[in-house]
Amino acid sequence: MAEKTLVKEFCDLIRQGDLERLVALIEEDKSRLYMTTVFGTWLHFAASEGKLEIVEYLIAQGLDVNTHCESVSSLFTPIQAAVYSGKANIVRYLLSCGAIIDTNRGSLENILFLASHQGYTEIIQLLIESGIDAKVKYNSDTMKNMDALALAYEYGQEAAVNILRPYSLGEPVFWHDKRGGKYYSMPVINNNYVRQGWRRFDFQGNRIGTYDSHNQKRIGD
Repeated sequence: MAEKTLVKEFCDLIRQGDLERLVALIEEDKSRLYMTTVFGTWLHFAASEGKLEIVEYLIAQGLDVNTHCESVSSLFTPIQAAVYSGKANIVRYLLSCGAIIDTNRGSLENILFLASHQGYTEIIQLLIESGIDAKVKYNSDTMKNMDALALAYEYGQEAAVNILRPYSLGEPVFWHDKRGGKYYSMPVINNNYVRQGWRRFDFQGNRIGTYDSHNQKRIGD
């Protein structure tokens, strides 16, 4: 069977959840287990599709739960694939198998940031219960001292905000660049909750006002 045809068949079988046929093809040629595609390994693909039974089989056959996917990113792992797709059942299982939670490589690799951006509340709760550091903050051209709570605020993920509030340092700060003006915002904090609105500062750190809870309307100095 040509490799291109085989890859398509494997992808179709995983999407359909046809473990029996998948096992038969792998038993014919064990090297097929270790094929890689533009989606990563079969474990990456099964994780992104949310096919728990197939994920369990692939790990039992020896695929590394923390294997990286060079075709997507050198840091892309099966648990990241599951979080991107919002597959909480897969995230739970991969965590039970020893999936590594790494917050040291930047916001793009932080799966709590991925879940917070999309508002995947069940995954956020799973990650917190597994001990992920929700207080870690990142700095880049588009963010300054931004933690997962600030990211959830930024993208209007209110359910995620409610989960993350108790685990934040209470000082989420993030940059804006709107209409040519650069400034950053920090919530008015009372026991880790935004009560009154957002304090806004210019790029040099000068206070330019307090805005409402949606960070839109100026309500004070």
